[in-house]
Amino acid sequence: MRHPALVRVTERVILRLVDHVIIVVEESRERLRQAGVPNERITVVSNTPRLNGRSPPGSTRLAIGGKNGLRLVYLGNVDGSRGIDLVLRALGSPSTLEYATELVVVGDGPNLSHSCAA
Repeated sequence: MRHPALVRVTERVILRLVDHVIIVVEESRERLRQAGVPNERITVVSNTPRLNGRSPPGSTRLAIGGKNGLRLVYLGNVDGSRGIDLVLRALGSPSTLEYATELVVVGDGPNLSHSCAA
């Protein structure tokens, strides 16, 4: 969506429907709190993953899954710069997952078929 007013309205509706919001920068937390999202439903996960396997000091692990499984939603360009391939590798094979997991990709780009094949 490229219409700012429509994006704001869509976000307000979606924020009421989701269980938890994962943001990529701390600066977004206050905006979401002003929109009515309680602080305990907001988690910051940097969009620059640490590939060395060590979490940065002060990081928090987010409990995921549950009786209804896990639905991840990616919204954006699939151009190779956003790390969607890392998400796919992290999810691994469906047979290794402990609970139902769904990844919804809303977007398009030159690496879409490559990412889906991963």
